[in-house]
Order: sequence, then C-alpha cells, then structure tokens
Amino acid sequence: MKLCIKCGELKEKSQFNNNNTRYDGLQVWCRVCQARNHERRKKVCPEKLAAESLALKNNPLHRETNRAGHRRWNAANKGKTKVHNEVYRAIKAGDLVKPDACEVCDYVKPLDAHHFDYESPMVVVWLCRQCHQLLHAGLTPEANLVKRIAYDIYVSREIGLNR
Repeated sequence: MKLCIKCGELKEKSQFNNNNTRYDGLQVWCRVCQARNHERRKKVCPEKLAAESLALKNNPLHRETNRAGHRRWNAANKGKTKVHNEVYRAIKAGDLVKPDACEVCDYVKPLDAHHFDYESPMVVVWLCRQCHQLLHAGLTPEANLVKRIAYDIYVSREIGLNR
C-alpha cells in the first residue's frame, strides 16, 4: 500500500506509475490524480503542454532511452514480439480485420489486439486502451467485468476455429 500525496488516499502500489528516481520506484501521485492533473493542464495551458511534449519527443536522450526500453522488452519477450508482428502483417494483408470499435465497450478509439493465448496468434479480442489496461490490472470490479467479457469473446472464437 502507498499513500497518494495529491488525494491523500491509501492505494495499492499497482495504482501508481513507475519512477526510477524515487526510493520506492513509484510516482508520488496515483494514476487517477496524474490523469486529472494532465486533463487540467490540457485545458489551462495547451500550448505549454504541446511545447513540452515536442521538446521531450525531440530530445535525443529521451528517444534513446525509449528505444532501449523497447529493445529490452523485445529481447525478453521474443515469442510475443513474433506474434505481434504476425498480427500486424495479417492486418496489412487483409487476413485479419480490425473492427472500428472496442468489442467490450463499443467505444470508437484506437484499438489493441489482446491475446489470451499466444499459441493462437490470430485469435484476438479488440480492446480500446482503457479496457485493455483494465483487463491487465484486474483489481476492480470493472476490470473483472472487462476480463470476463473479453474472455467470453475469445472462447467463442477459439471454439469457432476448432470446428
């Protein structure tokens, strides 16, 4: 458990983003408070936020750190990387159709392909980022509901392939 210094609530450590400069490796504000602050900053000073984002994006040290993180993840998850690439190529070839909306909440957003089983690379459930993060967090009733709905979709597709 960790105390968010913004809202003053005691929350699970999984509710905090990483920060390698802190003694415990976590941010001092919870994710909810950080999101609220970001939304407030977008409304109050959008030009300043855009300039900061562009400066960070163009910073060579940031780019290299980001690339290094991707290389580490890819090296540690070779099987997943291979499956992700297969899905990407199948979408480009038209063999796998990406829907317009999240299969759980029907919200039209950019979608992620979620795999319950990497042994079946083309059996995916299409989720918006919020539902996908909820599914992986699994700490709230909403997250459990998303997981149940997504798993039901997955099972129906897996059964359909095995017929």
